[in-house]
Amino acid sequence: MKNLAAFPLLTLLLVAPSLFAAPMVEVRQLAVDQAYDLALEGVDELLAEDPKNLEARLFRGVLLTRLDRITDAIVEFRHLLAEHPDLAEPHNNLAVLLAAQGEFEQAREALLRAIQLQPNYDTAHENLGDIYSKLANMAYERAYQLNEENRRAERKLRMLASVVDIETAGPLVTDSPTPQENATQPPEIKQVVAPPAEDKPAQVAQPQVTKQPEPKPPPKVCYRVDGFDDESQLRPVTAWLRDDGAVVREVAEGEDKIINYKVYVPPLANRTEVNKQIVRLKTAGVRDIIQISRGDLKNGIAAGIFGTREAAQRRVTHFASLGFTARSEPRYRGRKSYWLEAMSGRSADDLRAELAANFSKIKLKSAVCSSAS
Repeated sequence: MKNLAAFPLLTLLLVAPSLFAAPMVEVRQLAVDQAYDLALEGVDELLAEDPKNLEARLFRGVLLTRLDRITDAIVEFRHLLAEHPDLAEPHNNLAVLLAAQGEFEQAREALLRAIQLQPNYDTAHENLGDIYSKLANMAYERAYQLNEENRRAERKLRMLASVVDIETAGPLVTDSPTPQENATQPPEIKQVVAPPAEDKPAQVAQPQVTKQPEPKPPPKVCYRVDGFDDESQLRPVTAWLRDDGAVVREVAEGEDKIINYKVYVPPLANRTEVNKQIVRLKTAGVRDIIQISRGDLKNGIAAGIFGTREAAQRRVTHFASLGFTARSEPRYRGRKSYWLEAMSGRSADDLRAELAANFSKIKLKSAVCSSAS
């Protein structure tokens, strides 16, 4: 959805011969010079003399908007519509302000009324298209949130993002799809049979000396170690396992492909803290946020999926301007997978416990030994 400045606000109402009156010309020039406070004072003086001046009343609502007095502007347009419900322009301007506050259904109704009153009102048609784009974006995101395998919804989201810059997009499941484990069976290991020993002359019997058997090394067991987001995370775990006497092979499969960017507030201590933070965010005017209930970002707050890095960064910057911390990360399709194949004499429980003590998010499980291990 576009921000407030992106919606065209009609500032001229062609209904009265006072349109070219000198006082309004002066007021408009003040607005052109961005002297909105002085322009508002001029409009108020005009309305004190002529309270029914429709052009001045409509322009007053626009000036209040430019001064970021959104609530006052909404009241102004509502009062104007209460007296003149058949004017299309105040319906359009009211819709813009309602959309900026996240009241998309009310904004849609106001724009439909404006178009009903003035069917050739192109500004209202354009704004209505933006409203429908936002509502569609929210619906597709909700569908994808409910079912991460819904690729139709994901494709529609990307297509919509390529057409409309929806900066305040609604939340998606942030969890990246879990890469499929490699199901390829290890190559068959062929046994090599030694040739029979050649016949040799009988040897003179020697006194037998009892020899203590050498202790057998513990049998080697193969494992697969997962939990890596990128190749750099393999290195310290590989070094640790090799220092522990394991034979290790690093494996990477697939190809990284960024499809979009997610914005989120990092996980908090518990659900209660999440709910408190959501209340604070909404009080600050932030919309389209939802709690993350599972995955690595559980108890975080999803703040949107964006088609470009720049759009995601704008969302992060907006949070920062309000005093909140948000982060942006790319989301991948067919993301590259990394894991280790290790052969060790340690038991699974023993090795798993030490890995967990030294590295977070590392998962170890038994695996079939391959010829490369």
